[in-house]
Amino acid sequence: MNQLKVETQKLNKLREGIQRKLRDVENHKLEVEQQRETLRNQVLAMERGRRSISSSVHLFQPQTMTATNHDGHKP
Repeated sequence: MNQLKVETQKLNKLREGIQRKLRDVENHKLEVEQQRETLRNQVLAMERGRRSISSSVHLFQPQTMTATNHDGHKP
């Protein structure tokens, strides 16, 4: 009878350890998912910023102008 009690206690400790590890893994998984979402949002913001800068640069690029006479020919 005493042997059964000792075995039950060992199994209970093992079960508790496994449950604790499972909770830790689940918590870590939630943290990773939150980090992934944060990074995804940062990437989207950076892409929007890059597009905005790209279009701004395009607007301000100097136009190459060549001097012409009134008849349309270069001097």
